[in-house]
This record gives sequence, C-alpha cells and structure tokens, in this order.
Amino acid sequence: MDVLQMDIRRGGFLDSIAMARMGEEAGALSAPHNWGAQVGLCMGLHLAKAVKSVSAAEDDRSTQDVLQADGYQFKGVYHTVGDAPGLGLRVDEKAYADKYKRGEAVIS
Repeated sequence: MDVLQMDIRRGGFLDSIAMARMGEEAGALSAPHNWGAQVGLCMGLHLAKAVKSVSAAEDDRSTQDVLQADGYQFKGVYHTVGDAPGLGLRVDEKAYADKYKRGEAVIS
C-alpha cells in the first residue's frame, strides 16, 4: 500500500488536498502527519471527512489546556467530527486568563 504523508500544519488544507488528489491518481492513499498538536488532529479529521483518498488522521491524543474542541468524540477506532465553524475549536477564556494572560504581549 502506498501512503502519502505530509505534515498538515506545515502544508495546510490546500497543499494537503492537492497532494491527496495527486496520489489518488496513482492509486495511493493519504494520511496527513500530525504530532503533538490537537489542532492538527482536528484538521486531519476534517480533511478525511472531505477528501475520499484521505484514509486516516494521525492522533497522539494531545490536548491543550486552553483549547476546547467541541463536537469531537473518539469511540473504539473511530472519531466523530462536529460541524461547528472554525473546526469547532474555541479558547477557554478563563483558563487563558488564569494561566497566560499576565504574560501576554501586545504588538502593534
């Protein structure tokens, strides 16, 4: 089995889609690389939902303390993906204020 794997956070959606379609013409599947990032998992799951030749999303179970991923569930070997805008991601404002706001720098 031939599988193409490009880092989804480096290539983004457009390059990942282009690579998956190019590989599909040659009979290959695509499984975007992601490690250490909850955002990358969410991106990969949405890509797999939208592009037939994307067969999987790499999942290392990373979480981030201020990032809330709504609508995602893992059951058995499958993920469910929500349909909220912005990949269903939001910032937990209280967690951010408690842990990071005091070190925030505004650049203008």
